[in-house]
Amino acid sequence: MCFRWDFTGVFLQPMDLHLFPIDSQTLSFELLTGWEHVKLIKNQSGLYKSHCHVKSSAISLQYTVSEKVKFEEDHTDRMQSAELLEYSLLGMKLHIERKPRFWMHHVLLPMMIITTCLLFSYFIEQSKFDARCAINLTLLLAMVGFKYIISAKLPELSYATLIDGYVLMCFLLTFC
Repeated sequence: MCFRWDFTGVFLQPMDLHLFPIDSQTLSFELLTGWEHVKLIKNQSGLYKSHCHVKSSAISLQYTVSEKVKFEEDHTDRMQSAELLEYSLLGMKLHIERKPRFWMHHVLLPMMIITTCLLFSYFIEQSKFDARCAINLTLLLAMVGFKYIISAKLPELSYATLIDGYVLMCFLLTFC
């Protein structure tokens, strides 16, 4: 006997953001039967393909979601059951990738422009040290203000992301 089910669910999984804003992740979902002699397997019928349909517009604006679902058939451990029974378990995995265009246009490109403006201070004569310092200090203040503004949009994490490293590199280049 075969059943065809449609599932609606919400993935609540911590994201690994070390490579933010070019990160990707695999989301996992497990389905457990609760019946001893029922086996969960991937859909074998060509009529009903297993796929993921994303209805949330917020997710589709930020991420590219793979429609292919990877299935892994497994079973529970008998020792975890009160009656020492084994149940069928079907694992499903779905891959998502962040769309980095927003971050490229609103963070990386402006920081690159501010940092490359530092080169203009080298076109000023060496004797006008105060003018060179004024340009560099103005750009450094612009970077600090920009960092303050974008920090509200960046995820609050206890570790540095790829974009944090880029901004820090721009600051170090300005300092040097």
